[in-house]
Amino acid sequence: MNLKRKEIIDAAHQLFIEKGFATTSIQDILNEAKIAKGTFYNYFNSKNECLMAILEYVRQESDQERMEIAFGKNKDNEQLFIDQIAIRLNTDKRHNLMGLFSSVSFSEDEDLRTFMIKYHLKEIHWVAKRLTEIFGPETERYALDHSIIFIGIIQHFLYVGKMWAQKDMTAEEVISFALNRIKPIIYTQEESSEVIFGKGSFSAFKDDTGENIPEIQNQALIQLNKLLNKNKKIGRMDPERADLIEFLKEELDRDKPRVLLLEGVLMSLSKSLTETGFEYEISEISSIIWKLIEMIREG
Repeated sequence: MNLKRKEIIDAAHQLFIEKGFATTSIQDILNEAKIAKGTFYNYFNSKNECLMAILEYVRQESDQERMEIAFGKNKDNEQLFIDQIAIRLNTDKRHNLMGLFSSVSFSEDEDLRTFMIKYHLKEIHWVAKRLTEIFGPETERYALDHSIIFIGIIQHFLYVGKMWAQKDMTAEEVISFALNRIKPIIYTQEESSEVIFGKGSFSAFKDDTGENIPEIQNQALIQLNKLLNKNKKIGRMDPERADLIEFLKEELDRDKPRVLLLEGVLMSLSKSLTETGFEYEISEISSIIWKLIEMIREG
């Protein structure tokens, strides 16, 4: 993401939370970001598009953290699943997405409405996939129903805990409780043929960006070259870190990049570049490569 685009997103995000989405004008965003109107329209066609960029940025942040903590762990590990769900909840809380969602309410803009539907369906599908990995492929037929029940339990318990019970519950407590509640449902579901949302129920809202693996590889290579060029100008990266970047470039040049090597090197590089002035660049690169890893795994 371009740095100026990120500055606009941050300014708009803050205003949407403080003033509400509906009452924030583009001029408010221009004033907060200290930019001209033309600069805003270089990156966004509307306020709605800016909101969608905020939500997508937050989603990518939590997706990346989820993949990072899964490194080297078995997919059927229940505690890993609980921790991954907690990442999404805590990330949403940190960015005050609940307040943002309530300020948007029921938008009449078709593009924004469709985006919000896809935003929620992505999480439902992700949870369904993870539940299938934990409880076995024979549960896949019912996975979307299980996912909706699971997410519903979490959301309503957190809502009641905050609004009425005044009970301070951690995300992990509620997630673990919800998982234990749906286990009997999952274990007995095979005895019933009843399914509300079967596999493919939401195909009309499938988010197909049209990107393929070679295109994502190329995006990552471009960003890695930019990082190396920045290092040449300011000279803050030691040779060992530069070697890790060169190794990533070589791996990304392969017809079939090796996922385990990409994961290992990316984790090492991310840790080694903290507090070096390259955090922004490595965050962008990590997001692209984790997306690539996910695409390779899904075939």
